[in-house]
Amino acid sequence: MVRFTPAQWLIGMMALLLLAFAVACGPAAAPTPTAPSRPATPTTAPVVAAPTATATPAPPAPKRGGKAILAIRVEPTHLSVSQQFGEGPTGIESDRFIGRRPDTSLYPQLAEKWEQIDAKTWRFYFRKNVKFWNGETLTPEGIIADAVWQSTAANAARLGRYVQNLTGKGVDASTVDIICPTACPILPAAMPYLNFQAPAWAKANPDQYKLTTVGLGPYQLVEWKKGEFYRSTRFEGYWGEKPFLDEGMVIFRPEAKVRAAMVGVGEAQIGLDIGIANRQLPPKLLTARLGVESSFIFTNSRTDPLLKDKRVRQAMAYAIDRETITKVLLGGLTKPKHVPFGTPLSVGWTEDPSTKYPYNPEKARQLIKEAGFEGSAYVIRAPSTTTSELDNEIFQAILSYWEAVGLKTKLIPVEAGAAANLVSTPGVGKDPNYSVRFFMTHTNDRFDASGTLTYVDCRAPQSYTDCDNQAWFESKFIAADSVAGAERQKGMEELVIWTLSEARLIALWDWPVLHALSNDIEWVPGTAIQTAPRWSDVYFK
Repeated sequence: MVRFTPAQWLIGMMALLLLAFAVACGPAAAPTPTAPSRPATPTTAPVVAAPTATATPAPPAPKRGGKAILAIRVEPTHLSVSQQFGEGPTGIESDRFIGRRPDTSLYPQLAEKWEQIDAKTWRFYFRKNVKFWNGETLTPEGIIADAVWQSTAANAARLGRYVQNLTGKGVDASTVDIICPTACPILPAAMPYLNFQAPAWAKANPDQYKLTTVGLGPYQLVEWKKGEFYRSTRFEGYWGEKPFLDEGMVIFRPEAKVRAAMVGVGEAQIGLDIGIANRQLPPKLLTARLGVESSFIFTNSRTDPLLKDKRVRQAMAYAIDRETITKVLLGGLTKPKHVPFGTPLSVGWTEDPSTKYPYNPEKARQLIKEAGFEGSAYVIRAPSTTTSELDNEIFQAILSYWEAVGLKTKLIPVEAGAAANLVSTPGVGKDPNYSVRFFMTHTNDRFDASGTLTYVDCRAPQSYTDCDNQAWFESKFIAADSVAGAERQKGMEELVIWTLSEARLIALWDWPVLHALSNDIEWVPGTAIQTAPRWSDVYFK
């Protein structure tokens, strides 16, 4: 890996910026349509709404019919919406009690309304006569069985990441109580991850329940030819609005450049996650997951002799020129942010001035001097567990900024395996082996600070944070996590301010996930959390 001096890197960045400005002044191809709230981001529609409403151009009128092909990186090991990590197996669409809009707000989908009965119980009133693909009907008993299985940690469903050991009871044919083992004031925020399968089929086929789907979404899985493709067709018995496409097919292409090129030549309509380096290949781009995937840095305040001093951590935060990195290395597809999760609508978001670190190398040098480490020969050890050229360029750039304010650094490649696992998860009560850890894609899809604050809980196996304030942290976290609404916002924000004002985590930017689109297709995301298109959000122009 080529390592530049701070001066070389900074000069290179300025040269690239000047080149970008020169190109911008010359003739250019017609621009890709962009959402007005994010003029610098070439998207067909915003995935996360801006804090204030702005006028958005109406998308082209959709055509009914047609077959769309989606190219993804790797074939899934299963196609079950029940045993899933994220939105679900790509191209397998499921309806939930509650959905999440692009602006991150919750909305009723299968549940027409819900209410909290007591601290542990939520009651859901769901739509009647909702049919599964095999003709079965949505029932309280089936809902409870799905909730129990998917909230069992050993089953590795996404729901179990947020709430565990759910039970339930039927109230009537279209009403069910979901019961938590402890107080669960924000259970509805986890409901976008409870997926339903045909109850009689699931009971008779427990092994198949983990491998495939007999669901109730608008597109029905009809064929899986392993190693080649799987496809879904429109479900004519769907309870909701009839979607536009006749069929969606998913194929597998491991190289991001190939996925992008296929869209460019018309062999596919959508290429998933093509990477920033390939953004010039397809006719159109959709930038997704802004506000869901965030980048930040862990700082080892537990054992590192420099970073135990918060002034050094703060200096490191001030030293990074996020504007230049996002413009030059991330193509202007994202912007710096001062909170390492979500959007301004997220629970725990703060605008407190103490959490903001604008680029200020002079301030950084001053803090290092005040801490008594000016001219220190101590080396900040930063591991890299990735072979991604872009990621390593970003890491090198950050280290160069730190060196420019007088800190010594070393980027240490770590091969995949046990050593890399120790970087991300030192273990409960274990000391991290490095000064920092770069985390480019932190997922917080509940848009609640609790999912990010676990990283500064010194009891957590992935934490790099000292335990000096642990008793205070635990008491504050438990109090905030036991309530909802304004009380929750106040409690979570206090913890976020503590975390960021002391630079225990250093926020960087949202990580842009790029998808390739052909000129004849529109994909208008219907939810903030999806990792891939739902066929009901896709149509031909």
